[in-house]
Amino acid sequence: MKTVRDVISLIRVMGLKKFLNLIRSLKQNTVFFRGFFVSSCIGTLLKTPFFEELSTNGKIDLEKFCKENNYDIYFLRGICNYLVSLDLLDLAGDMYKMRKSFRLNYSKGGYHFISAYYSVFENLENLLSKRKQYGVEVSRDIKYVTAGSAETEKIIPYPYVKRLIKKYEFKSVFDLGCGNAEFLIYLSDALSEKSYGVDISATAVQEAINNITKHNLSEKIYVFQSDIMNLDDKINLKADVLTILYILHELVESENSVGKAIKLLKNLRTLFPSSKLLVLEACKQDTFALRKTKSFLAEHHLFHLASKQTLLPFGDWKNIFLQSGYKILDAMELRIVGQGFFVLE
Repeated sequence: MKTVRDVISLIRVMGLKKFLNLIRSLKQNTVFFRGFFVSSCIGTLLKTPFFEELSTNGKIDLEKFCKENNYDIYFLRGICNYLVSLDLLDLAGDMYKMRKSFRLNYSKGGYHFISAYYSVFENLENLLSKRKQYGVEVSRDIKYVTAGSAETEKIIPYPYVKRLIKKYEFKSVFDLGCGNAEFLIYLSDALSEKSYGVDISATAVQEAINNITKHNLSEKIYVFQSDIMNLDDKINLKADVLTILYILHELVESENSVGKAIKLLKNLRTLFPSSKLLVLEACKQDTFALRKTKSFLAEHHLFHLASKQTLLPFGDWKNIFLQSGYKILDAMELRIVGQGFFVLE
């Protein structure tokens, strides 16, 4: 009854028309306001063992958790109570539990991407007003780009690639831009010969080595540090297929400036004439197509744009491969997730 009385009181003060406009505005925009606060809270917890402990034990004692990890219980309790108020966590006594309706697993990558590009969007006004430049004073956090990519790619892209690996009976892979080697580890049970990975980042290569060792795959996978733009004929390895996952768009300066990507592709043909090439790339979609989709693809396009990465339409990628001298054996676009899969020779 009190709620009804409050509503009647507001209508008397504001008038019915203004009150209804207020309700409609809040209903629409609270979703957007809340997105920032929720993603900040969940993204922060993902940087801790919080969700791992919840998954392992089914519940979490905040006092014990904070003592073990040296966290401030005041802030952690505030975050958890906020998530309880949104029906994402449950609270029973002093124990917090995950709501069964809170399906986090397939969305961890999205939260990592928010962490990766947080600095970019924090400085959006500075970038807009030219007080700062992307790549100079502002940049993305490559650690969380790698983490976000690994989480999202294992959901759809990795299984599709494994199908292509089996279809063409590839026995070994050389992954260009291997990151933490999650992709090579995922493929290891489908490959009968030794595979390789290369990355320009010493940090990524060390993470890859640790990851490979943890999975007891040192005999099957070898990774090393190098710039894929400067591989030369001294490289002494052979693989049935070279793989490039979401690397080529980093070499595209604009839709009319693709020379760097073509240079790499031509060099790979020269260095590995008997190897096939398997490419995965994000594909640009029309703004109005994104509006119809109503998915995370709109944000995916936005954070690439904000960090000056150029996405190309599916057809443009095909033209680039043909210009580089490749024959297209397989080309498939999954528009629902904005992905393109290509097998070339």
